[in-house]
Amino acid sequence: MSKVLVIGAGWLGDPLANHFAALGQQVLATHRSRPPSTAHSIPLNLLEDLPAEALQSVASFNPDVIVGCFPPGYRHLSADDKDLNPYMECWKKVLVLAKQCHNPIVVMVSSSAVYPDCLDVATEQDANVHTATGVNGFSDKSMKLLATEQLIIESSYRYLILRSTGLIGPNRHPSRFVAKLSTVSQAAPVNMVHLNDVIGAITHCINWLTTHPHRRGETINITTPNTCSKAEFYQAAVDAADIDLPLPTVSNKPAKRVSAGKLLSIGYHFEFEHVLDALNAIKA
Repeated sequence: MSKVLVIGAGWLGDPLANHFAALGQQVLATHRSRPPSTAHSIPLNLLEDLPAEALQSVASFNPDVIVGCFPPGYRHLSADDKDLNPYMECWKKVLVLAKQCHNPIVVMVSSSAVYPDCLDVATEQDANVHTATGVNGFSDKSMKLLATEQLIIESSYRYLILRSTGLIGPNRHPSRFVAKLSTVSQAAPVNMVHLNDVIGAITHCINWLTTHPHRRGETINITTPNTCSKAEFYQAAVDAADIDLPLPTVSNKPAKRVSAGKLLSIGYHFEFEHVLDALNAIKA
């Protein structure tokens, strides 16, 4: 890759764009409100009609890779809008932008929320729109995410679907999540990944796909390979932040562990191999 378009230069997209620039890539980023620290950026709100200026800018830039790293936005839907899928509508516009370019690789930073909690270990083949339809355990949110992933898979572009687990890092210390939890399990693994490893994994996956031209696309989980229970993790987070906040009710409810096996198998080396190491690297 030599030219990268990062759509959604927020908490993840802004440092990702800067990372690509530091590697010597030409980078164009989009922002919805606050301009990112990236040198070259254009305003773009995927919830609105695509402006002609954005189409022209993307066509002129002609990226080799388009990375979309914006949140699904389902939490903002009202009860009356529960059947809507704004995430898919946004990604349809990303594909319109891709049509302005010469066959870019399309990278979707998705979510491990596609997996139901009833799984023991969640691997990439455990969730797709075809096998999940009508199956107990897959939520409406899971199905919307999977349908949006399928939109990218069925497009004409080479692609990466990168399913990230919970993001932690600068200005996102996990201790701040504790007050919002109703229960925390000592029998369920915590699925988290540090910002540095998300950026590293995205870069590695793009380079891997670029050097494997016979592969049209892949779905890959991005999560820290070694973990602990949610109860242990959040207690460690509270202790690290030195705040007087008791954990909520501790339960023994099991939940899925998201596997990093496929990412490891294609050669990615984590900066933080254990979630507690990732936690300890964050300033509270």
